[in-house]
Amino acid sequence: MNLAARFMAMSSFQTAVLQPPENMAYSFVFLQLLVWEQVAIKYPAECGVPGQSAQMIKIRVNTDLRHICKSDVTAAKVFGNSLLG
Repeated sequence: MNLAARFMAMSSFQTAVLQPPENMAYSFVFLQLLVWEQVAIKYPAECGVPGQSAQMIKIRVNTDLRHICKSDVTAAKVFGNSLLG
């Protein structure tokens, strides 16, 4: 349920993310953060967030996801014009 709700929420950011290759990269990062969240909730000390509550970990992950959605990163900004012709 949690994962499905987040993917539904991500659909509202479709205009914030870029075309298919970048969308796949964003999806991978989103999924990686969601997996990290679940692991961090179970093993906070091992994930570098000792003493953090499950709610605080979720808030931090949601904040990171929001920042990713608002970022203005394009392939041209990352790689320069060398890959674009």
